Formats: sequence, C-alpha cells, structure tokens
Amino acid sequence: MRVLTTAVVLGLLLAGSAFGENADPEIKPKKIQGTWERRIEKENLKVVVVKIITPTHLAIFHQTDSNGHHTLQGHGGTYELKGNTFTEKYEFSSNENLIGKDSVSQLKLVGDELHQTWIDNGRPRATEVWTRVKSPKRD
Repeated sequence: MRVLTTAVVLGLLLAGSAFGENADPEIKPKKIQGTWERRIEKENLKVVVVKIITPTHLAIFHQTDSNGHHTLQGHGGTYELKGNTFTEKYEFSSNENLIGKDSVSQLKLVGDELHQTWIDNGRPRATEVWTRVKSPKRD
C-alpha cells in the first residue's frame, strides 16, 4: 500500500510540473497590473500592442506600420478577474463595434510573460504572449 501511495503522489507531482514551473494557477490582481507589450514583425508590417492594466481599468493601444502607412487604434474599459479567467469589458474604442462587448480569456503568468488565451463559445481560440514592460530608472 505504501508503494502505491508513493507512486500516486509522485505521479501527481510530475503531472503538476507539466503546467509550467512558474505558472500561477490563480492570478492575483496585483500581479497583472502594469504595462504589457506584444510585437509583431513581418516583411512590410510592424505592429506594437501595449496593454495597460490598473487596479480598475485597462487600455489597449495598437500601432501599425504597414509599408510606411501608420495607424493607431485603441480600446479599453473595466475588467473582471476570477481565478485565472479575465474578462475585458470594452467601454471605449476606435472601433465602435467593440463598445459594450466583453472578451473572455484565460491567463497564465510565467515569469515576466502573461499568456492570454482567448475563449470563444467555451473553447480556446488563440493565445497571445505579452511581455511586462520594465519601468525606466529615474534619477
């Protein structure tokens, strides 16, 4: 019996490590607050996306440079965090179709990366990896 118990405990420990050494199963609000960034660079396309999360609100800005043509888009509002389920509630947007909409995702923190997996109809759709922006040193 002792061998079986040891095997079960060892199996659970190994299975748990498969989810990432530094991943938080339940995200605390303070851990996601701050500025996050994603960069996409392909041939003639460069996109920088910045997400700013405060204790009560978030704002997302997309700057796109495509063949020398620059655009800036933004949206934001409030959010709700329950465990690792993150719901963005859009109250303003340069795209009027987003206003009043909610977007649901699952979050996973791994070091200075925030992995955000978007959920549609209860199924994962796409994952974005955000990098925490370090605060500049001030004199």
